[in-house]
Amino acid sequence: MARAEHSVPIAMGSARSRALQTPSFRATEMWFQACGRLARHSHPLNGLAVMLEGSFDLGTRGGAVACPAGAVLIEPAGESHTNRMDRAGAHVLALQIDPADAALRTASGSVLDRPRHLRDAAVLTLAWRIAAELRSPDAASALAVEGLGLEMIARASRLQACRAEEREPPRWMRTVRDLVHDRFLERLEVQTIAREAGVHPVHLARVFRRHMGVSLGAYVRGLRLERAAVRLAAGDDPISDIAVECGFADQSHFTRIFRRRTGATPGRYRRAARDS
Repeated sequence: MARAEHSVPIAMGSARSRALQTPSFRATEMWFQACGRLARHSHPLNGLAVMLEGSFDLGTRGGAVACPAGAVLIEPAGESHTNRMDRAGAHVLALQIDPADAALRTASGSVLDRPRHLRDAAVLTLAWRIAAELRSPDAASALAVEGLGLEMIARASRLQACRAEEREPPRWMRTVRDLVHDRFLERLEVQTIAREAGVHPVHLARVFRRHMGVSLGAYVRGLRLERAAVRLAAGDDPISDIAVECGFADQSHFTRIFRRRTGATPGRYRRAARDS
């Protein structure tokens, strides 16, 4: 394992941060300034980090890795890297786990033992829910955060297990992912996507779930919720307009789905993002 020149706390270099310790890990929410840079370093604990907003380039020994909003990063203790924030800065939620916690290591399938870069809407949603708990902590927050964080770790472990079963996705999966990311705001049908990829819809649905960990419909909904969350935090447009723009039937439908996935209504989420 490559070792960095300095082992530092995970919030090193952040403009501000807030954290909560649970029996299993420490959850930290951090904000990094626009265009900031962190020299090569490592952290003393295993980390599972999620980019909530903004982005940075992660400099590893193997090269630079772009980490946009929604990226999920696994960094084992001692893993050497640099960070270069983009012009919007970076808003990150991270879990830090003691590598000596043998019980959690075994239960998670050792998913935190080596670097991985993922993208998963379910993990992003759980990270936003932890951030909401950190903003308004009460007597039950430690319990709530631990449950959400363990669910994040379990989710990452299951994604890794799926990839281990079939490490290389078929070539047509790239066509599917590109199409979905380009057109997730449109009214997409499985038959249309399958036709573009040249496969049967049933085969598409099965292979997509195996590699992405969720159904095609849930993945599209997650992308729409990511877009909606960014729009809510960044502007003053009416929630009803954002709902329609992001592919929901109406504001009521959007509110119901958004609250189910994030634990907050769109209005409350917007207020919390502005207060942060």
